[in-house]
Amino acid sequence: MEKHKNDKLVLLVEDDPYIADTLARRLKREGVDTRITTDGLQVLKEIHRWRPQLVVADLILPHLTGFDILSMVQKDDDVRDTPVLLVSTLEQPGDREKAKSLGAVGYVVKSDHPLSELVRDIMRFVPIS
Repeated sequence: MEKHKNDKLVLLVEDDPYIADTLARRLKREGVDTRITTDGLQVLKEIHRWRPQLVVADLILPHLTGFDILSMVQKDDDVRDTPVLLVSTLEQPGDREKAKSLGAVGYVVKSDHPLSELVRDIMRFVPIS
């Protein structure tokens, strides 16, 4: 299976093309490669293929939720150590606690977080050159 060689890679799991493209362009300015998938069902395959330093997953996706993705990653011994940052448009009571209990490295509410802060949060998980 092909594996990505760049040590600065983030997998974006986002079904909104505008958000995915905007975030990918901002990360590119920081020297970070991105791969984008819009379907939660493809996440494990993409993590195995690309070995990202971080997965940034939207909470609400077609077929699966970000919580489902966290559970799948934690159950897969080969990728269990891959950090997952959940992002959501809205925050429901208990979401942060649930994300943490499932192994998320963070939970970001998009409407409360400017894009520059989200990029800063992501960069904490990407090696500095």
